[in-house]
Amino acid sequence: MTTTACPECGAWNAPQATRCRRCGRELRAPQIAFEGPPAGTPRPRSREEQRAEEQRKAQALAEQRAAERAQKREEERKRREYEDAKRNVKKGQDDLPRPAPEVPNRARGTLPPKPPEVAEPDATVAPAARLLRMPTHIGGLDDALGGGIPAGYIIVVGGAPGTMKSSLAFWIVASNCGAGGRRGLYVSCEETTASLLRQMEALGLDLTAARGVKILEPALLRKILAKDKSGDWLAHLQAAVDAARERDGLDFLVIDSLEALEVLAKFEDRRRDLFRLFEWLRDVGLTTFVIAERPDYVVQGNVLYGRHEEDFLADGVVVLRLHGISDQEVQRRIRIMKLRGTKHETAYLAFHVGERELQVGRVLGG
Repeated sequence: MTTTACPECGAWNAPQATRCRRCGRELRAPQIAFEGPPAGTPRPRSREEQRAEEQRKAQALAEQRAAERAQKREEERKRREYEDAKRNVKKGQDDLPRPAPEVPNRARGTLPPKPPEVAEPDATVAPAARLLRMPTHIGGLDDALGGGIPAGYIIVVGGAPGTMKSSLAFWIVASNCGAGGRRGLYVSCEETTASLLRQMEALGLDLTAARGVKILEPALLRKILAKDKSGDWLAHLQAAVDAARERDGLDFLVIDSLEALEVLAKFEDRRRDLFRLFEWLRDVGLTTFVIAERPDYVVQGNVLYGRHEEDFLADGVVVLRLHGISDQEVQRRIRIMKLRGTKHETAYLAFHVGERELQVGRVLGG
């Protein structure tokens, strides 16, 4: 049967038809007759189908715009939470110990000159040797580190209980604050200010040097982290550090300890949370010490090390341990396992605690 195609809507009509059965258009002769549409020709869409397609596109566009508005509202909510947390931390700064006497300030021109070991590097020196380094004020340790700790590095200080991890970090930060007028923030997840200062005084540290170290106590830290209901604990920790930095300026940051912070912040995915933490610490640009609890495994005289994600993320790793020389004698030892961009000592060194000083030297015994 032959049919006639309408030139307007493409509908197929009988050859004797004078008007299109779909759109009503007059069919002018001569019309092209076909024995039905060619094979594989798509059926033309009706106006109802075209309207339905337009409605689907309009609905998809409306849903996309609604999603964008929801995303903007969520970003604004997080920004407000961050600002609120920052204000709350500033209000709680009175709970933190403040320096008794005024510390010299660069802006007032009363800052004593920097010690030679931390002077600005010479621009003519090769890039690998131009790292600005912070002295440790521990005899022999700067030489083992290749000149001190590079400024802005993140250093993991690991070891078993009693190896003086916290004391080492506090000593370095307090000594730099006392000698160079710098500032530090010690985020203590477990130990109170009184306990820390009592411990450092027993080691012979001049506590006047510690006045430049602000201590964020565990009680206040718990309140700061508990304010976050969305699970983004890092935003509130950032606000606490930013508040301290804006108030007094910071050069050093200590987190003691990583395991305690993991409990207080309730890490859901340890690897992801560690990555976020270290990325933020790297962006902050402070010389940072992260205390990590490490059990001391010794098998047939060999020390075994586990695999720790934070060691791969940090710029440097320093390990302390208690080495048994005999059944009655134990020696503290320190080892620099990693320090990027530095030619450093890799062997174990003896860690000696003297009167009002700490020293590192070659191991003379077994």
